[in-house]
Amino acid sequence: MRTGYRRTGYYTVISVLLGLCCLTVQAQQTLHAPNAGSGVVGSLESGDKAIGKLAGLGEDESSSYHTYTVEIAAGTQEFVVSMLAEGDLDLAIKHGEAISAYGESPDWDLGDDSTAESATLRVDRPAPGVWYVDIFNSLYDESEIGYELTVK
Repeated sequence: MRTGYRRTGYYTVISVLLGLCCLTVQAQQTLHAPNAGSGVVGSLESGDKAIGKLAGLGEDESSSYHTYTVEIAAGTQEFVVSMLAEGDLDLAIKHGEAISAYGESPDWDLGDDSTAESATLRVDRPAPGVWYVDIFNSLYDESEIGYELTVK
């Protein structure tokens, strides 16, 4: 009988510890871009991710893009945005207003337009307020390229 008591006590302690651990876990949201065309997709918070596909627009068009917004609180120590793509997509962020230019004269605060299939942008002590995060496709090929975006 005493062994049964110990087991019950052991499982009670484990349950309490698991309960305490779960209180500190932040819920994560996964936002799915509705289509491969350009536009604003939605808002993300730290720990969230977004999944989507983005198609090129052809030779006569400018870059296609998906825009996400992130509200950064005063006192935030670090803002990190990472993208993993199935092809050549680009990533850029800007504080305060939407990105309106890519290419040779971009107007973003920080960007990665390399040919790599992944990118990470990090801002130490970011300014509080709304940050705009764009994934864009400046390729002429009209095929869709999948991506996953994470915000921390």
